[in-house]
Amino acid sequence: MQEELNERFFAGLPEIAPPAGLCGSILALIERKRKRAARIRLAVFSAVAVSSFAALIPTFRGAWEEASRSGASHYLSLLFSDSSTVLLYWREFILTLAESLPVFYASIFLGTLFALLTSLRVVAKNIHTAFLSTRYTLR
Repeated sequence: MQEELNERFFAGLPEIAPPAGLCGSILALIERKRKRAARIRLAVFSAVAVSSFAALIPTFRGAWEEASRSGASHYLSLLFSDSSTVLLYWREFILTLAESLPVFYASIFLGTLFALLTSLRVVAKNIHTAFLSTRYTLR
């Protein structure tokens, strides 16, 4: 029933074909937009990678200095010098080590390292899209 209505309704209408090359121009526009977005992401995340790399050294230095000031290195050396005692009192050793570690500075360093690695991953992913051309073929 529905097909009969559709056939009668559309019977008097002329067939309209899309202009030649419309599909190709749409795909080319999509490709240009995709490359532009990839170049913007590449620029932004390259800046993030450079700044996080520059911040990595001071944050590591700060974490290292705080670890040496807190005495965590003495507890870690105990792990290698007298491991049998450490294994015997491992719960107390872990709690003492956790108290002496500079968690704030270590978290800043690890956050900076995470930002660097994530931005490098995004940069590597977008280099191919931003600079290599892709041509679509219609089948």
